[in-house]
Amino acid sequence: PSTATEQHWKDLPYFFTEENVGRQRYRGRFDEENYDEKIKNLFRMATEVDVQVGRIMQKVKKQGLYDRTLFIFTTDNGNLHGEHGLAEKWYPWEESIQVPLVIQDPRMLSNVLGTRNDDYTLSVDLAPTILQAAGVTPPSFMQGRDIADLYLDTENTAHTWRQDFFYEWNTGDSDSAEGHMFPDYYLPAVFALVRKDYKYYVWPQQKVEQLFHVESDPYEEWDVVKSNTTVEALKIMKARYA
Repeated sequence: PSTATEQHWKDLPYFFTEENVGRQRYRGRFDEENYDEKIKNLFRMATEVDVQVGRIMQKVKKQGLYDRTLFIFTTDNGNLHGEHGLAEKWYPWEESIQVPLVIQDPRMLSNVLGTRNDDYTLSVDLAPTILQAAGVTPPSFMQGRDIADLYLDTENTAHTWRQDFFYEWNTGDSDSAEGHMFPDYYLPAVFALVRKDYKYYVWPQQKVEQLFHVESDPYEEWDVVKSNTTVEALKIMKARYA
């Protein structure tokens, strides 16, 4: 990756040290000595998953259920493959928080079938999506929305769908992260407000904030939190975050 350089590692906040668990796992997986072998193994695993998904879909076809089955393919988290000199997950960089989501729905409109949608969907949307497809009304306390709205009611849903979301890696207090179960030098807590133009980070244990203009900086290389040109954007992001 273009951001898998020593300089990108040094550009991280001061509390990212060689003791950081993401850094430790990077050295055993995606540093220069190990990168080729580990990436090949990941692609091998992805190929095997693809084969097994194909077997399931063929089985459903043989059962005569293919044309009335909702297929959802996703996973739990992204993974850093050396970006910023790190491995694994936890942090709000795009490579860490984006996950695949592929939906094949027999109700899908023909003009939407096979297309890509860049609206923000979240894991909390999966349960209400499945319940609604089964004809069950989700309980009022359940978070998330029916993703099918994006491909069954495209005209009326586009302007009401979420435009941002809150990200949290934290096992402690919901505001200060006090009591977070990992030392800040090892696996720090982090919050973020994610939008398509900006992304705002808060590292609560260190009281450090960052701002990235992801629209022009998709790999989050340039922290503009102290830039004179982003004062208004930072104000808006902090207000929404609060």
